[in-house]
Amino acid sequence: MDIGFIGLGAMGLPMTRHLVEAGHTVTVASRSRAPIERAVGFGATEASGPAAVADASEIVILCVPNSPEVDEVVGSMVDRLGDGHIVIDCSTIDPDVERAQHERVAATGARYLEAPLSGGTAGAEKGTLTLMVGGDPGALDAARPALEPFASVIVHVGGPGMGQVVKL
Repeated sequence: MDIGFIGLGAMGLPMTRHLVEAGHTVTVASRSRAPIERAVGFGATEASGPAAVADASEIVILCVPNSPEVDEVVGSMVDRLGDGHIVIDCSTIDPDVERAQHERVAATGARYLEAPLSGGTAGAEKGTLTLMVGGDPGALDAARPALEPFASVIVHVGGPGMGQVVKL
């Protein structure tokens, strides 16, 4: 599966490693150079930014620090999304911002899930994170192969915004 990953911080970098180890083709972007180099070192491919990640991927996973960054990243790739894409946000952000992203992505024909995570950096390193997923259950079924390499518990908790509500 062609997977994109945006946000190679303390959580995102080990999550990306698990995806590569599971045999997925992973294209990455991040603000910091060092984690990109580490990801390329274990088999990921660097993209020039979020739009290029979307171009190279069926599924794009975000793991960024806050609501404005999720909004910015989705905005920078929304023109490249369409039928067949699934965007999954693993950040912990405001539920209303997340609902807006669901609508924004759905308007392109793509699907969107929020999947805030629990388990900390130790869980990310071990691949044992827990995901609380909000969004369409059919999109989650299609996205499971992109989540299972780094999550041992994946729970669908309801519609748009509900993953964030449950996490908070």
